[in-house]
Amino acid sequence: MKSKLAEIFEGLDAEAFLVDVIGAQNLMPNGSEIIHSCKLPFGMHKNGDSNPSASLNRDTLLFNCFTCGGGSIIWLTENVLQVSRDQAIVELKNYSHGVEVVPVEKFLEKLNNMFKSEGARNVDIPVYNKNILKMWEIGPTEYFDSRGVSREVQREMNTGLQSQKLEKTHQGRVIPVDRVVIPHFVNGRLVGWVCRRLDDSLDVAKYKNSKGFPKQYTLFNWDVAKEFESVYVVESPMSVLVLKSRGIDNVVSTFGAKVTSSQMELLRKFSEVVIFMDGDNPGRAARTNLINGLRDYTRVRVIETPDGEDPASLPEIPNSLSAFEYLITT
Repeated sequence: MKSKLAEIFEGLDAEAFLVDVIGAQNLMPNGSEIIHSCKLPFGMHKNGDSNPSASLNRDTLLFNCFTCGGGSIIWLTENVLQVSRDQAIVELKNYSHGVEVVPVEKFLEKLNNMFKSEGARNVDIPVYNKNILKMWEIGPTEYFDSRGVSREVQREMNTGLQSQKLEKTHQGRVIPVDRVVIPHFVNGRLVGWVCRRLDDSLDVAKYKNSKGFPKQYTLFNWDVAKEFESVYVVESPMSVLVLKSRGIDNVVSTFGAKVTSSQMELLRKFSEVVIFMDGDNPGRAARTNLINGLRDYTRVRVIETPDGEDPASLPEIPNSLSAFEYLITT
């Protein structure tokens, strides 16, 4: 049975795409599966795959490597070509002979609308082999120590260090960059990671995420927080790590000030939500969005973060109703 993804890319010449675009070798058709060499530029096969270890399912267009992990063919294309999601979709569209002839913009809009459904969004979430974590120096770092993240929490969350990775600056120069790494797990599976630069003076992006990072569908620390009746919701994974270090385990992050409908659905499962966003304009806009989206479904409290601060920068985090916190009753 074909998946919605396969229906969108109707007529995709999967074998030709794997060879011409992905650069796969040693193709061996096996029913609905196409066995081939893994071309992912990370993990166990970043230096090549001499024995075919990967497969692509023609009916679902899901890719899997036995040692690296897997995801949709869109995710595979993003990683191998090192392009954006939209660029990967355009590459696939060009090899899909049955796709209606419409402008690329309309095709992207159609595909994005498709991923709003529950079943389709699960297809869009990659799963990595946990051995990928060995790419970094997993363990306590001076940066997390200085930010108030306890050694216990660093070990629990599998944080680490990505050293001297070459990156392009905004001016086009290539320089080595050190970043701390925060892995993201959902239902016990590694679905991606967030990397933060150590040197804020460098002319590179502050944060970099793994390709296909499913932030729009998930919440950071969800696996732990979902066991509680109430939850704190913050913007950044760093704020989660700091609050956990202060004894607050029932905390999740939305990966930024933009809160999606999928994240809102997850938050509505709690009997109480304490909104604790950053003290800036995007944070206040997110707070308003959360209040409006949650007040009819659950009890809502708000912590008024001082201007220019965030939960990770405050010297103390209130555990009970305080001068900074109030109940939404209207």
